[in-house]
Amino acid sequence: ESSTMMRVSRALWFGVCASVLASPTAWALSALAPRTHLGDLLGESLETDMRLLSTEALTPMQRVALTANGNFQRILSAYYDRAVEVEILRNERKAPGLYEREVNLKIGPKTCCSASSEVRCLSADATALVDSGRVGIGQLFEHLGELPKFSLERVEKGQGHLSRHYTLASRSVLCSIEERMPLTLFDLDFLDDDDDVSDPR
Repeated sequence: ESSTMMRVSRALWFGVCASVLASPTAWALSALAPRTHLGDLLGESLETDMRLLSTEALTPMQRVALTANGNFQRILSAYYDRAVEVEILRNERKAPGLYEREVNLKIGPKTCCSASSEVRCLSADATALVDSGRVGIGQLFEHLGELPKFSLERVEKGQGHLSRHYTLASRSVLCSIEERMPLTLFDLDFLDDDDDVSDPR
């Protein structure tokens, strides 16, 4: 139990530090503003997000994962103290500036999360980054130096998995994302389990 709490604390602290380093001035100003979000730079509505989560029986780390706003890869890396790789399965250009993507987040051979997304690029820089096929959605905003607005639209708890739908929007990119992750993602023996479920439905 103490090991789990240490991992949770490390993951939460890492997420806070990443937001501060990304824009210390914005962080300082946000501390003075009324809190209507999840306590970070990207949140949309605390009331809406928490209401979505209250309908399901969830663990603390599952709630952290479901409200992660572009930094889920960092949270996973901090929790497990391991590198998290983005495996791009599909990156299709459907129209100029419009893409459909499918990716897995993996620690070693283990799939931690599967995501499908629609990405609409509103600038040449954003289009070039997506065309490269080398960055994930969260990394895309980092490369552009933009802080997107996060909105959690739906949360579901299925047989053996959690899923969520959310949007990220900035001046250069609009993303609509569906993610699925195993219910056992934050179990201490998750990485030791031989069963790898890349699409846990």
